[in-house]
Amino acid sequence: MRAGVGCVVSTLWPIESGASTLLMIYFYQQWREAGDSLPVALGNAQKWLRESTREDLAAWYQAEIDKITGNSNEQSEDETMLIESLKTDQRELDKKEYQPYKHPYCWAAFTITGLL
Repeated sequence: MRAGVGCVVSTLWPIESGASTLLMIYFYQQWREAGDSLPVALGNAQKWLRESTREDLAAWYQAEIDKITGNSNEQSEDETMLIESLKTDQRELDKKEYQPYKHPYCWAAFTITGLL
């Protein structure tokens, strides 16, 4: 906030990186691509993460991978690393519960602080 930004999205407690990554990507998609206001985008992202099943998340991961690979035949080093990370997370879903992030601990810590 001292750097001049109007608001900050943060968590009230440490969150597992997989849940954090999913929520933040979905949040930014809702805010930047769908045009939702910041509070609405965050609420939608929390609801999406809370209600998503393993199958929903696997489909979401695949759609994100397809977006990256569909942009060009050749990926940058960053895109390659992101694709590998998404694929790893997608494979790990088999080890998780049916709704892996339904517990409030995974999504309720996210908050927006500042001027909206």
